[in-house]
Amino acid sequence: DATMDDISDLDAVTMPPQPRRPAPHQADITPASAPLDWAQDTNTVVLFLVIPKGTRARELDVKLLPTSIRVSWRRAQGMDGMLLGGDLCERIKVTESEWELVNGELVIRLTKDKRREWLTPLLTSMSETSRFAASTLSPAAVCTPLSSPPTSVYEKCAAGAHAHLEGADCDAAVRKTSQVRKESPTGSDAKATTLSATYDAWDHFDDVQALMQLENNGKTDDPNWSLRCGQGTAAVQCTDYRKDREEVELDEELAQKRLELQESFNERLRGAARLKEEGNGLLRREQPEAALEAYEDGCAMLNVLHESGAVLLSGRMLESLRTLTLHLHNNAAQAALSARLWAQASAHASQALEHDEANAKALYRRALAKSKLGEDAAARRDSESLLKVEPGNRAAHMLLRQLDPVSEVCTN
Repeated sequence: DATMDDISDLDAVTMPPQPRRPAPHQADITPASAPLDWAQDTNTVVLFLVIPKGTRARELDVKLLPTSIRVSWRRAQGMDGMLLGGDLCERIKVTESEWELVNGELVIRLTKDKRREWLTPLLTSMSETSRFAASTLSPAAVCTPLSSPPTSVYEKCAAGAHAHLEGADCDAAVRKTSQVRKESPTGSDAKATTLSATYDAWDHFDDVQALMQLENNGKTDDPNWSLRCGQGTAAVQCTDYRKDREEVELDEELAQKRLELQESFNERLRGAARLKEEGNGLLRREQPEAALEAYEDGCAMLNVLHESGAVLLSGRMLESLRTLTLHLHNNAAQAALSARLWAQASAHASQALEHDEANAKALYRRALAKSKLGEDAAARRDSESLLKVEPGNRAAHMLLRQLDPVSEVCTN
């Protein structure tokens, strides 16, 4: 959907998705061993960088800035570890951009700041990347507290390393940078030397070591032990132990994955809610078949959460998932009844009753669908169950009279 910025931007374009293809002049952008492909649509540019098999996310250092990008090996020295870098063709929205490893490739999704067609993903060559990195990234920036509260162990370390980690590599990096500034000559040569030294200092900053110091601060070499007991089970738990480098890296990787999963779950819930509203609109416009399709698409989006994601959801999100699924199946049953698709109506009403066995709408809709299918006994059972929930439900009484007039008269 177009935003107010897009409406006021007379140069904004809407373009069909462009397929994946090699990036132009990639020999000047990436090493020969790391070919770069790219694709784009109206709002997004996607970069595909081939990397060695078995590479883990924590081994890569990916830095995305509004006008620049840099990918390197985390433990490499200077430019030797560079995989990709340079100035971008246009500005991007950093907070809406992301990257992941997929089947031996680094996939970087860049959200365009403005709706423009990019002619090439990167403008500058690898030799210019050191200038980009040095001018935008420095240890001093890492040691400055963030304007908003840190949300992860890494951000806590990055925001407060200088204040909390006495003797950490961050201090050394700042001291090294200050020393270079004092000893270097003046003028343009001095500026270039300072920027180069600043970039080198950042490259030597060991973030994992800083994380270890933060994690192990105040802990002794002797951990505490606790015993947990349950019905027929017992477990010994080790607490307050000093973590090694691998454990710290794994904790940070798991925290990042958890955030990504939470965002994925939230997006599925939002998408299913949008489909529910779309189906409601179609049903009001007397388009039951199209409405049923929208509701079923919404149900399909939530199936993954029910099947494999439920154990990772909070109680609040579980309740939202249950309620939305109930409404989608209930509405799908009504749409199927309107379209005279009795079997689908019965199936969706049954799905709704799995989430709320006393739901009046689902009981009535399944009873009506069963009666249309000639399954009078099942329709009668659902009608009687509905009357236990709502004794005065006129629709249920009417359906029972149609199914068994004598029984209904006796009941009254």
